[in-house]
Amino acid sequence: MFISSTALTEADLESAIVRNPLIVSPNTSVMAAIALMSGSRTVCSSSREADMEIEARHLEARSSCVLIVEGNQLLGIFTERDVVRLSSQMRKLENLAIADVMAHPVISLHQSAFTDLFLAVNLLQQYRIRHLPLLNEQDEIVGLLTHESLQQLSRPIDLLHLRLAEDVMTSEVICAAPSVSMLIQIKPINDSTKPKLKLLLAEDNLVNQKVILKQLHNLGYKADVVANGQEVLQILDKIPYDLIFMDYQMPILDGLETTREIRRRSASSFASHRQPVVVALTANAMAEDQQNCRDAGMDDYLSKPVNKKDLAAVLERWHEIIITSEAVMIPDPTSNNQDSQNRNLIDLIIDWEYLHQLSDNDTEVELEFLQLFQEDSQSHLELAKAAFAAQDFQQIAWEAHHLKGSSGNMGVTIMQKSAEKLELLSRKHEIAGMDNLIADLEEFINRIQDFLIKTNLDNLTDK
Repeated sequence: MFISSTALTEADLESAIVRNPLIVSPNTSVMAAIALMSGSRTVCSSSREADMEIEARHLEARSSCVLIVEGNQLLGIFTERDVVRLSSQMRKLENLAIADVMAHPVISLHQSAFTDLFLAVNLLQQYRIRHLPLLNEQDEIVGLLTHESLQQLSRPIDLLHLRLAEDVMTSEVICAAPSVSMLIQIKPINDSTKPKLKLLLAEDNLVNQKVILKQLHNLGYKADVVANGQEVLQILDKIPYDLIFMDYQMPILDGLETTREIRRRSASSFASHRQPVVVALTANAMAEDQQNCRDAGMDDYLSKPVNKKDLAAVLERWHEIIITSEAVMIPDPTSNNQDSQNRNLIDLIIDWEYLHQLSDNDTEVELEFLQLFQEDSQSHLELAKAAFAAQDFQQIAWEAHHLKGSSGNMGVTIMQKSAEKLELLSRKHEIAGMDNLIADLEEFINRIQDFLIKTNLDNLTDK
């Protein structure tokens, strides 16, 4: 059963409302509405990380739609999805009024009924919409609710405090009083069920090996061990490692040169068909050494002696990134089922059910959508890569924000998640992990491009 009434406070629900949405009259031109949406994308002003994340989500909602209002009454809604639809239809937007193309009637919710998070989430999912206008008792606009604005309240870890342990406990797993919040029990459950990373420790010092292996064991991980860089390169051909803890100084081949060699290799040359994450282990804490690690292609950095808390933080940070990106592993080019693998891969990337609904089951329109999306995403990815090279965090955030919005509109959910992570890292000015996320985004875009090329060739062959 659910805890009644006060599990989510009024203040909690209030924080999910996007205030001051964009409003236009019915005779506003489509071009003016698009300009208004584009002009509303301003940089988040908050300096606190939590506030900045909420503000970014509200900015996304505000800049992705306009509400059409006349006499304080809501008539319709126009979103970025409609922009994509009109573009694919080659409609001339200059003399087009917003009333002619807006979606109506509008699914909305009265503020007095917004006492339950799940009601809002269910409405968004049931009607497959991204924006849910919130109205007062006079049917005047109060604000917006979106998946993004509700996200902080609807994360699994936050929803757990809405439940009692008796709803989910079994005698073999959890020992807790029926009234104990599941939030208290989440740690052991989470550790036992999440997929583990395949780890390799490259360290020539036997004492350091024992210490780090023990720390990993206490954190619920296991690792294979090698003593030099040459052994690393040999074993990578055979075993698909997700992450390598790489000692800075080793005999035969040190950590820097080993990492350079790894980065010179193509993804398909590895047993996992993807580049592993490399975390440097070094007793040198100088900024120059950290820069040397980054220049060699290492993704992260741990000082020796390794602190268990820092080790846990590194594993947690990379776990989510690696597990997400595994969905876009490059298929084995020697496979006899290459077409089947490619199709399975594109099905992982694209939500076809959503795209069918967006296009009214028009395959030609879907291909036009994807072509437009691929070309637009490619150009913004190139800008993101250039900004990453210059460490221009604000520009990276802008490009990631654009990619997040467009991929969400197109139903490319897995790409949307990577873009969202990239945006959050850039707003925190955290360079570690950005290169992997950019590489993932590039892989998504390339796979869509490959799919479009093959589909067009097949269509020509059929003709």
